[in-house]
Amino acid sequence: MPKNYNEAKSVLEDAIAKIDPVEAKADLHDNLNLLKANLVNVCNWLDRNVPREYRLRSVSGVLEKQLEVYNRQSAGKPVVLSALEAREGIYEQARTLHQLRAFPVVNSIVVRNFASDVISACESGRFLAALPSLRAFIERASLLNTLVREVSPIVSGVDTKKPLAISALHKVGEVVARALYSTRVNWSSLLEKDPKDINKKDLKFDPIAGAIDLTAETILNQIDKLGNAVPGIRVAYEVLCEFAHPNYGDLIFATSTYEEGESDWCGMRVRTRIIGLRVGEIELPIEYTIVFGKVLKVCAELSQQFISDHRALAKATAAAEQMVRSYMRSAIKRNRDAFRKSDRCPCGSEKYVGSCCGRLLSGFAR
Repeated sequence: MPKNYNEAKSVLEDAIAKIDPVEAKADLHDNLNLLKANLVNVCNWLDRNVPREYRLRSVSGVLEKQLEVYNRQSAGKPVVLSALEAREGIYEQARTLHQLRAFPVVNSIVVRNFASDVISACESGRFLAALPSLRAFIERASLLNTLVREVSPIVSGVDTKKPLAISALHKVGEVVARALYSTRVNWSSLLEKDPKDINKKDLKFDPIAGAIDLTAETILNQIDKLGNAVPGIRVAYEVLCEFAHPNYGDLIFATSTYEEGESDWCGMRVRTRIIGLRVGEIELPIEYTIVFGKVLKVCAELSQQFISDHRALAKATAAAEQMVRSYMRSAIKRNRDAFRKSDRCPCGSEKYVGSCCGRLLSGFAR
């Protein structure tokens, strides 16, 4: 570790002297082309494997009832549900599956946009404009990876015929709800007031007692865990942050090269940083050309992990579907007087109860 400025400067100059400028620039362009090709592959894969639209259904009034049940249980009071309230609760249990199906659609829609931005910005010579979108891609990929890591162990190996299945379903529900709805903003305040009248305290999201805490956590923890699958991704993310924020990255990108002057009679040497507007060609100081080449290579590797995680999530969703249908069959059997055969099946199959989870039952409401 350098002990002072002069020593640090000497180490940097020695490292730069060992760089072959032609090779460094070639590596940068090769890794940029690899990244663009991989992002095109991501978009094509999503087009083939993830729907562009999903109807996310929810049951109105159920959350209020859940909070009422929570408050009564907390107070030690008995909770007795009517047949219709039990019916609403059964439909609500399917919310987890609906949200789990919706997440990859939401994720793919957003990633398609960011990936397209990166590709088009690079092709039009606006390399700086591509970097914040590439950073956003890392964040979405880390969220997907987190969901897969948390959901897969819960649903794998669960015996859907035992009571454990419904507790596992609740755990999955909490995980996927946080993935879809987490926020740091109190959206109600924005709807009710003018932004000029909202203070910092009013804008902060306040969790509801008895409901899932949807306060958004820092994305850095998720990116660090993604690093187990894609080594170097945290470093790549931190570098990209320098260009998403008005940090030193602005000066780096505005600098095309340096001019080294000759030493004067006192041994003083002047180094000139050339700052200028460039469009089309990526021209960076040689030391940062090397850095960017490495960052782009890591991001290209992330593209492959992203597709792998989508496949793993599809597998976990299929397991969750089995859990939901098993639960629905037993729940409808216990509460058949609260359903009609022509009701939409709560499992989310889009079929009627009489031709889905209740097809082998009789005694439904008329």
